[in-house]
Amino acid sequence: MDGGELEKIVRKLAGDRTIEIEEFLHITPECRVLEVTRLPSRRNRVFHLRIEGGDLILKVFSNDRSEHEYNILLDAMLNRVRVPRPHSLGRNLILMEFVQGPNLCDLVNDTLDPAYPMMMADWFADLHLAFERDSITLVKSDAKLKNLLLSPGGVVGIDFELAHRGNPMEDIGEMCSQILDTDPMFTDEKFQLCDAFLAEYRVRTGSAFRGLMDSVISSLAEAAHFRPSQREFLRGRIAEFSGRDDIWPFCEYGSE
Repeated sequence: MDGGELEKIVRKLAGDRTIEIEEFLHITPECRVLEVTRLPSRRNRVFHLRIEGGDLILKVFSNDRSEHEYNILLDAMLNRVRVPRPHSLGRNLILMEFVQGPNLCDLVNDTLDPAYPMMMADWFADLHLAFERDSITLVKSDAKLKNLLLSPGGVVGIDFELAHRGNPMEDIGEMCSQILDTDPMFTDEKFQLCDAFLAEYRVRTGSAFRGLMDSVISSLAEAAHFRPSQREFLRGRIAEFSGRDDIWPFCEYGSE
């Protein structure tokens, strides 16, 4: 797309010329956009905007959850949880900071280095501890490895439109599932990475991981639903997990 002023480009990409942009923080609506690149997203339209002096992400929602995510990003920043800085809220969009860095899916699977799962555990501990009230916390949800980026300042979480109050094991179980069911799948090294992830999270939070296995199995079932070619294999692993209570011996097994 040809360059132009930021506000005009945002209106064009949002597909609604009557949209009202409520506020711009730290940037000006008149700054020039040099390049626009669309990024992959299953639910929404997401664009990388290269502007004079920096970069931005424009997220155009297919639902009504833009204000929900915007407020969560602001609250997370106030609680020193690393998330993209939100710059502007529109009726169905957020304009936010572009986070430079690789995603943790590539880093974990390419290196099998336990340092990365431990960094991930620290990020989730920061999130859950910051919002914890009576054993209930803010659950990120959609806790995919690709939704964690390694920036120069540390791990940054992205994509909070499904975030809600609940059991933190929803996130922790999904992360274990993600570590195990991405290539290379269910190897000894992958179980060791889960061990490193859980051990670091336990050190930071004191969690007994009650409900962890329920969450792991639920996440694997979701993966089986969306991956027809791997469905039978994943269902076999689900059956194996369902019959064991010794995969992570330090956990308190049982329903959450």
